[in-house]
Amino acid sequence: MVTQILNGVERECSIFGALLKRELLHRFGARSLGWIEEVAAIAVHILAFTVLRLLLGGRSHGGMEILPFTVIGVMTFWSVRSGVSLVATTPGVMVRYTEFPQVSLLKVALARGVVNVALCLALAFAAFHALELLGYSRPIRDGFMVFCWLLLGGLLGIACGLALMWPFYVFPFARTVLLVFFMRVLAVVSGTFFVFRDLPYSLRPFARWMPTLHINDKAREAYFYSFRADWADPDFVTLTTTILFGLGLLSCDATRRRMARG
Repeated sequence: MVTQILNGVERECSIFGALLKRELLHRFGARSLGWIEEVAAIAVHILAFTVLRLLLGGRSHGGMEILPFTVIGVMTFWSVRSGVSLVATTPGVMVRYTEFPQVSLLKVALARGVVNVALCLALAFAAFHALELLGYSRPIRDGFMVFCWLLLGGLLGIACGLALMWPFYVFPFARTVLLVFFMRVLAVVSGTFFVFRDLPYSLRPFARWMPTLHINDKAREAYFYSFRADWADPDFVTLTTTILFGLGLLSCDATRRRMARG
């Protein structure tokens, strides 16, 4: 019995590992310039929000250097945005796996999400170290906690993508509305270039319901020695992500059954 379980786990891990490799290749193969195009898109966002932050006031914000400050905000946003886009649209790529019956919709969705999170984390820490070497950032105060908060942002993106899979599949226009309109709004309001205490008091009760703002402020607290985000609630972010994952599993199963019916 134990041997059968271990063999089953080994087989599933082998399948998932192959999916990760395949999705990584497709992630960059779908772009004409491969990974350079991905990095360039992120760099444009960082540059735009850095300029916006500089226009709003100085080269530092409460003792936080502007470039790493912005990189944290942009990478959190990017991991959520790309996670939603990749995971929620997984049904559209399942044609690549029709000859592999052991590959399920959920496995492919998770593989796409995990690849996205790994890439975002790698790019974020590459940027942090480059900024430190170039003198634009002091050493990270707590690198492990920065990693954990950015990881949580990536998991939030996967959870949101799973939850939106069924609406995107049944109502294709919803994807356009969300990714073209809502995600652009999210880029501005999720804390990419500001912190919670910058907001007017009248907006703060609403801002507390934005998990990405919690993540950004806690990641900046871990990165910088001069900043504290006592208002942010890790339990709220964790609970939100967990609930979305639960809804996402239901959404993924509903999508699978809808696809099976044609």
